[in-house]
Amino acid sequence: MEIARLFDNITALAGVEAVWVFGSEGVAHTHLPPDQTARDRLDEVRSHVASMYAAMDAQLPAIDDHLLVFDARWLLLRRAGDYVLAVIASDATSPAAVRMVTKILARHLNAAAIGTLQPPLQPEPVAPHDDEPPTAERPVRMYRGQPY
Repeated sequence: MEIARLFDNITALAGVEAVWVFGSEGVAHTHLPPDQTARDRLDEVRSHVASMYAAMDAQLPAIDDHLLVFDARWLLLRRAGDYVLAVIASDATSPAAVRMVTKILARHLNAAAIGTLQPPLQPEPVAPHDDEPPTAERPVRMYRGQPY
């Protein structure tokens, strides 16, 4: 089964805002909106998700699914082998529908399938800048015939 179509099935659900897969090396794949702020925070979120799973594994038996509910949206985290699948959706989205579709994806998620997907988009590098502002010659200002 083509793995990209499985990701498309998740994003086709009404209210699903973003889907991404975390691997041990970082973000393995993303289906994100063009909003740059979401892309910038992926590695930060990945480290928190990894810490959460490590803490949960130390205290509880292996729980692979977590549903974190926020004000206007929720985050579904589902562990699939060496990967963690994360889905952000609005409150109007049915968590049961998302779980059903992500269950199918989790069955097919492996390194070979991830390799067939496009790599995640990286944020554009920011050009280094000097601490000094650029020095441009300013025109001489005049007041009643006198420069000031």
